[in-house]
Formats: sequence, C-alpha cells, structure tokens
Amino acid sequence: MNTLDFKPFEFPGDNWLVDIYEKHSKLVDKYLEYEGQIESFDINTYEDQSLLKNYLEVRFIEELCEALDDRDNRDHFLEEMIDAFNFLIAAYYIYEIKPEQLSFKVNPSKGFDKDFLNVIVSTGMVCNCLKNRPWRHSQYLVDLLVFENRFLKLWEDFYSLLRNLNIDDKTIYEQWSLKYQVNLFRIETNY
Repeated sequence: MNTLDFKPFEFPGDNWLVDIYEKHSKLVDKYLEYEGQIESFDINTYEDQSLLKNYLEVRFIEELCEALDDRDNRDHFLEEMIDAFNFLIAAYYIYEIKPEQLSFKVNPSKGFDKDFLNVIVSTGMVCNCLKNRPWRHSQYLVDLLVFENRFLKLWEDFYSLLRNLNIDDKTIYEQWSLKYQVNLFRIETNY
C-alpha cells in the first residue's frame, strides 16, 4: 500500500493547514495510543520532553535526511519532505501549537544547502531547550518564551525551505493527503 493507491484530497484553499491539522491530529492520537504515549502533555517532564525530541530529532530529521539522500529524484524527495512535514505537524499538535500560530512568511533562500542546514540547526536549537534527563534527580523548567519562539521559527524555516524549492501550498496539501491516507490505512488495518 502506497501513495499511488490513493487520490489526493481536493485542495481547501487558504484553510489547507487547518484542514491538515484537524485530520492529522486524529492520526497522531492513534499513533500515540498505539505507542503507549501521553494522555496529557507536560513540557517540563522528562518523558514528554523525550517524546517531543523523538518526533523532532529522530523522526523529523531522519525524514529530512532521507529526502536529502535522494534529492535528485524529485518524486521521492517530495515524498520524504512530506514525511518530515508529518512529523513536524505531529510535534506541534502534541505541544498544542495551533495552525493559526504558524507563520506563512517565506524567508529568502540562501541556497539549498544553507537552507536545509538551517532547518536542522533550528531543530537542534528547539531541542536544546529541553534539558531534563532520566538520571537527574532535579528537573529543569523549560524557558517557555525561548522554547516557543524557537519552535515557531522552526516552522518558518521549514516552510521557507519548501516554498523556496517551489513546493507550493497545494502541492504540500495534496502530497500530505496521499501520505495521510496510506498511514491511516496502515494504522487502521495493522498493515
């Protein structure tokens, strides 16, 4: 089962990200339940920081690197960028950032390599705010102002990367919808 087995959803126009968020949140809830994860999220606990770091440092970055590994194959590159998009949207959902909080500002490109590296660095800077470790007896509160500003900047950097690669909102939405249908099928059927 893959994206070729489905048809893209009709593009909803300016509300495309809200539509994605509403649909994708149901899928993320199923994944979290399947993985035995959170019932309520608290950024100041080690467990929930680990969950967020897993979505960002492991899943999001891994998909970005898969895209980078095959950047000369436009179709596969796009599929992996949308996989990365999925994990980033999931991280925003878990932390309860709403789509209305995300900027559609597109920063000027500094070239593919620099733009791509900028997204990876932004991810690291977000995760660097999450300092709790399992071996520490005292836990650290997250500086929410710094964390949230960095987290929102990560979206802006990633969205800018997509748009500077001539991946428009309609393409993001349609490619996301195909991957969403595949993932929903897989989780509902234990595929």
